[in-house]
Amino acid sequence: MAHDAWLRGCFALEDRNFAGHANAEARALQWLILLRERGTTWPQARAQIQEFLNEIMSDQKHIAKQMARARERLKPWLADWPRPRSKKAERCTASRFGVAGPEMQARSRERRG
Repeated sequence: MAHDAWLRGCFALEDRNFAGHANAEARALQWLILLRERGTTWPQARAQIQEFLNEIMSDQKHIAKQMARARERLKPWLADWPRPRSKKAERCTASRFGVAGPEMQARSRERRG
């Protein structure tokens, strides 16, 4: 399996930590958005990360640590299996990323009173 081009940028150049610096963190967020748009599952993303890390380093302890960091940051946002997205899930995701549409913002204001 070939890994995404975005994946390389998710690791800081100096220490190869996943989302270890501000730029790497921003690229990891962009990669996460791309993964979600594609409907990529956590096992698929994990396989890409594992393959990439095995290509660039041989220290198995560091690889395990970076896999744990990636899991902590990505898995909650990726499904464990493919499933259709509901409208409610799309609204929740949009509001968490601060991109709620005008109608959602109006409803939120109404609820707050």
